[in-house]
Amino acid sequence: MIYIHRNWALIPEQLKDDLRKAAAELDAIEDPKARKAYILANQGKWSAVRDYLGKMSHRKCWYSEAPESV
Repeated sequence: MIYIHRNWALIPEQLKDDLRKAAAELDAIEDPKARKAYILANQGKWSAVRDYLGKMSHRKCWYSEAPESV
């Protein structure tokens, strides 16, 4: 298992602001079906940080330390 230093400075402020707003909107939705629909409709927002998180982990799995394959 490896330690991953989360360097939030790598993620642009605009993207972090968009994610904060989306998280707040999601928190306000109580109906499970509506929450799922919101998550699906906003997939691009959540996956926008994937590359940044990959850089932070040196493209390795935090648990097995195997190189990311997907």
